[in-house]
Amino acid sequence: MEKMNNPRKFKVWDSKLLNDNLQLCVQYQKAIEEAVHKTMQERGPPVVASTVPTDTLYDLVNCYIAMYEKLLIEDLIHSNSNPQNFNKQNIH
Repeated sequence: MEKMNNPRKFKVWDSKLLNDNLQLCVQYQKAIEEAVHKTMQERGPPVVASTVPTDTLYDLVNCYIAMYEKLLIEDLIHSNSNPQNFNKQNIH
């Protein structure tokens, strides 16, 4: 998809918060995928229930990641990093 130039951009300090949350979403996404994969391999009990159902949390983080990528494509935010290059192994 071609990147567009858009005069309406978030301020740098606003896009930092978006980027920080994106990194959290990528970490949550990876943690959920690993937990589900481990459960499927071991045929153990299902992923532990939580206050927010796992499938709902997974949908939320995937939607946030897609939204962030769309903002980058539309040139609505500035970013010094590419979401494809995030270190998914660095889960806190």
